[in-house]
Amino acid sequence: MNEIMANLSNGAMIGFCAGVAPGPLTLLVITQTIRFGLSEGIKVGIAPVLTDVPIIVLSVWAVSTAKELPLLLALLSAGGSVFLMMMAKANWSAPMLSWEK
Repeated sequence: MNEIMANLSNGAMIGFCAGVAPGPLTLLVITQTIRFGLSEGIKVGIAPVLTDVPIIVLSVWAVSTAKELPLLLALLSAGGSVFLMMMAKANWSAPMLSWEK
């Protein structure tokens, strides 16, 4: 029981610290609240809770399904490698900016 309470309190503290840390979402909530009132700020603040749950469930399902299909993992790895190489090529061949005028 003590271990469960310790884990819950640790998780709550980490979640609290992550929740109060300033970031883009915090700025958006403050901006919406100032512009349109408290109810709009609350809507913007609650939106990630509603949108993140389906994304997390889908991700857990996809990972649990993919780990049983080695061919799918190989194809995903190859596709990711090709994508990274394409981004590297685009960045390597990008023109250099000149800061001097």
